[in-house]
Amino acid sequence: MLQENMPQYLEFVQSHHPLIALIAIGMGCVFLTNGWKLFKILIAADAALLGMLIGATIGERLNRPHMDIILGVGAALIFAALVWPLMKWTVCFLGALSGAAIGYALWESLASAAGNYGLASHAWAGALLGFITMALLAFIIFRSVAVIVTSLQGAWLVVSGVLCLLLAIDDLHTGLIIRLQESPIIIPALMLIPGILGVIYQESKFLGLMAKKKKAMAKG
Repeated sequence: MLQENMPQYLEFVQSHHPLIALIAIGMGCVFLTNGWKLFKILIAADAALLGMLIGATIGERLNRPHMDIILGVGAALIFAALVWPLMKWTVCFLGALSGAAIGYALWESLASAAGNYGLASHAWAGALLGFITMALLAFIIFRSVAVIVTSLQGAWLVVSGVLCLLLAIDDLHTGLIIRLQESPIIIPALMLIPGILGVIYQESKFLGLMAKKKKAMAKG
């Protein structure tokens, strides 16, 4: 499945301007480093972007002047307004989806590495386990799940942005495409590494803040 989706992902990455890639890298760094305290704003922004894309798509099909802009902006505001009061449930859902993606990728990668391609075809079971696990954890350690969600999204933005810039270099383009298609596990691994580092960094920042508050309260 990873190998089947790789051409579509690479095509998506290549279709963007390098300036968009730089913006994605910058936004990814924000998700990776400040998601623990800005997750409400960042997730609401995600919802607004999703609403804008849906609204603009519907507006284009109506074939009326400026309807894509009107519906895009309207849907963005509606989506953001709906998500804000339901933030806890939104984070739980996104955390469950993140768990499903991680479970699927790990199951398929480990089974393929072991040469058991029959087991790899049942990667949906890993996705189901990841979905249930993260959904349950979201109700127990909500803030930590929010950190995981923002870190994974940040890693996806950073890696996609860097790949877009690298593929824009003619000398690297062909060789890099061939290498990534031959080993589809490379990109998930590259995303997992900064994602894990983002979780560690954000947790350390939160724990440091809590320690400062405790010291301040003790002195008070």
